[in-house]
Amino acid sequence: MFIALATLLSATVGFVVYKQSPREAGHRALKGLFGASVAAVTSLTLWSTGSPVHQPRMCVVNRDLIEPFTTDQSLLNAGLFLPVGLLGVLATRKVLGTLAFGILLTFSIETLQGSLTFLGRGCDSSDLLMNSLGVVVGACVGWGITALERPRAGFLHVWRTRNTWAAVSLVAGLALVWGLAIEPQVVDRTLGIGRADAAQEAAIRAAVDESFDGYYEVSRVDFAAGPDGTGTVMAQFVGGGSAELRWPGRDTFQAYLDMSSTGEPSGYPLPGVNVSPSGGQQAQEVARTYAARHAAWGLRGARPRTTKVDEKAELGWTTSRRRHDANGVLLPMRLDVQVDRAGRVTGVVFVP
Repeated sequence: MFIALATLLSATVGFVVYKQSPREAGHRALKGLFGASVAAVTSLTLWSTGSPVHQPRMCVVNRDLIEPFTTDQSLLNAGLFLPVGLLGVLATRKVLGTLAFGILLTFSIETLQGSLTFLGRGCDSSDLLMNSLGVVVGACVGWGITALERPRAGFLHVWRTRNTWAAVSLVAGLALVWGLAIEPQVVDRTLGIGRADAAQEAAIRAAVDESFDGYYEVSRVDFAAGPDGTGTVMAQFVGGGSAELRWPGRDTFQAYLDMSSTGEPSGYPLPGVNVSPSGGQQAQEVARTYAARHAAWGLRGARPRTTKVDEKAELGWTTSRRRHDANGVLLPMRLDVQVDRAGRVTGVVFVP
């Protein structure tokens, strides 16, 4: 529904701008596309998530200015606003006006996200930075295209007094909202997801190879950063499936593989195991065979408990092993092995 409504809104705004643009002014189609791009980014960033959770009126101010350039989400944000700068310059032939409009647009969006809690959105200075960067890059590309058409075209154009008053009024209004309704939360860095470094990538590749005998090929490795350099290394597998490794301790490894509810082969096939479990006991034996080969530490002093993955065990069974100390207190050790009806391993959790 969101995609349909956002597309309809963007197309409607673009058509209205196109029809309202004077023919003699030229560039009507570009102006229509510019209007559609503004409507698109506005709907994408201000569409309510419907979150019932109350959110404080706040905005995260990230001191790490480099971090946004390392996360896919931030780069996508920049790409989202690039058409605004590009089409704005091509449609109006005004670089300065387009830059001012685009930056004030993203500033307004972040202000609304931070102040209107029912949207379920989050205000973040990193978004403001990358959105504005997208506008700047797009405007520079647009100016380059117009310069090719008119080699003597200047980068800056006439800035009218009324534009100054409009910009000042908007900035004053936004500043008032920030002063009265939004509380800045300054952080050294956010918990963004970015590309893993060489050591993190090597570590999770080794863990995946060790756990599945090189059966899975890793296609992508990211790192979800937490406080003080801790976090989670995340790997995506070619053909489906993923794995996570706690960093830097490497004390927790878990993998989620393809699961089939039709009985067709999926997941990791254990060499030499040709059993298609019809019940929890057979699935437990397959899980024990896997553990003996890849996580023998989990078999010592830990009793197995096998449960259905879903109500009818269409996705198989999970065998969990835990340990308790002499006083009966549950220890953090954990070994879970999930087996589907084809006898293949479809998930593991290792906490030695």
